Amino acid sequence: MLRFQELQLDDPIMKKVYRFRCEILCDELGIFEKQAYPDGMEQDQFDPFSDHFVAMDRDGEVAAYIRMIYPNPYGFPMTKHMRVYREYEAIDEKRVAEPSRIFLRADYRGMKSTLNILDTFLKAFVYPKAKERNIEYLYGSLQKNF
Repeated sequence: MLRFQELQLDDPIMKKVYRFRCEILCDELGIFEKQAYPDGMEQDQFDPFSDHFVAMDRDGEVAAYIRMIYPNPYGFPMTKHMRVYREYEAIDEKRVAEPSRIFLRADYRGMKSTLNILDTFLKAFVYPKAKERNIEYLYGSLQKNF
């Protein structure tokens, strides 16, 4: 049984989240170099402009994580690293959020458990937060293998 919750940046669990993100991004996916994170914690400039949601297992370890990045001075990672459709240019960026760092621990990546976890994140956190913040559009991307 997983326990889902929203985290604030000063929550001690965020250190576990940052380590989890580093493991996925550096060790598993090889997207970033591990040496760039000597403390073993992946953080970036978007964290203070995001809501953070985690699923913890019964042992208190991170099983899954997602953040929602809201309008901020840095823009959105997707627009910085990917080609976006022209239609995006007409969208008011104050009404956009980007789901980001959507990670599941390997032992929770079965089709059924992945769908259940993502569904819980969306219904319990992402959609209500988007509505609360007057967000009309969510955009992002998935890894090719997903």
